[in-house]
Formats: sequence, C-alpha cells, structure tokens
Amino acid sequence: MALSADHPADLKERVTSDGGREHFRYAGYGVADVSLAEASEDNRVVMAIEDSLPIDRFAVYEVPIPTDFQTVKGVRHIKVSLAFDPPVRNSRKEYLGVKMGYHLVRGKSAEEVFARFRKWETEEKEENGGAAVFENGSAICKMTPLASMQEAGSLQVGTFVRKRDISHHGDSYYLVVRCEGKWAANMVEEQTFSVAVELWHEAELELYQQIAVVLSA
Repeated sequence: MALSADHPADLKERVTSDGGREHFRYAGYGVADVSLAEASEDNRVVMAIEDSLPIDRFAVYEVPIPTDFQTVKGVRHIKVSLAFDPPVRNSRKEYLGVKMGYHLVRGKSAEEVFARFRKWETEEKEENGGAAVFENGSAICKMTPLASMQEAGSLQVGTFVRKRDISHHGDSYYLVVRCEGKWAANMVEEQTFSVAVELWHEAELELYQQIAVVLSA
C-alpha cells in the first residue's frame, strides 16, 4: 500500500520543495492508490517478503535488475517500503523501542555486501547504519527522502530514480535490512517486518515476465 502512495498534485504545485522534503513534512508519503496497490503491470513489478531479525543483526535480499530495465531509454524508478511493529511508549523522545532501516546497494558482489555489514554488526553502530561506505566509494543508492528522515518512523518508503543507462552497475542490487536495539532491546528477541521493492520503468517493457524467469530459476 505504501509503495502506491504519491503526493497530491495540488501540494506539489503549491509547496516549494527542497529536494522533496517539504512534501514529506506536510503529507508524509502521500495518498495511497488502492487500485495501483492491488496489481502489477508489465512495466511495474513489486516483490515483497515478510521476515524477522534478531536485535543488532541484518538481512540481505538480492534484487534482480533485468537488462531492459537497465538499458532501455526512459525514466526508471526503484521504490522500497519497509514496515515493522516495534514496542512503543508515550514519550516523543525515543518513541520507538527498536529501530530498523534499509540500504539499497549496487555495483557490489554479495560477498562485499555481507563483509561490510558484518563490520557494522560487530563494531559500534554508526549513524544510519554507517551508510555502508565501501573502500572504493559509496555503493548506496541515494533514496528520497533521505534515511535520516525515513528512520524516524516504523513505515519507511524511499525512491531511487535514474534516467541514464545503469548497466555498469550489474544485474543484481542488494537490499540490506538492519535491526538495531534501542530501549526495548532486552524486551524483544526478534523484530518482525515486511519489505517490498518496486521496479517501474516509464517505457512499455515486459519486466514482469523477465523477473519471474529469474526468480523461478
């Protein structure tokens, strides 16, 4: 449902946006489109999973990126939604008892991704997961809104948009979901969550079939 949300046209017209930040401050992630949430299209595919994580651990999910999505001219969108149900308290300060976040990594192997986040797992926790800076520069997809804004809540939605060919980043991206203990760390053994990824290319492509073949292999 969150993946289907967008900001109303009137809001976009009337609010001067600082990289979209004002839109999110006024209207959160926007208004959900139920019909869009209920169905996939040839050029728009949603992949989702329900899972759980122990405190201060992470999970990695491979996201297939079809060749047409990488190379065909047009605007391509990758949208991620993460939802979880942590213990909460009435105080606005440290409202959430458990913190979660995600990173979409490109241009790195699965081995490199696991190695980087094992370092996060064993060392003092860094702000927003350390943004997973790799030796050869950051491989993190910059989402809108930024992680610092998303991670204030238990429903997080971010979008990565590119207009140019992205084939040099490979056929697989990796979605890293991490779970951090806050004041409820000793109360929760594992945190349940759902995460979904949407691939949408504005050109008329048969993405659904291409991804179905990869996932069934």
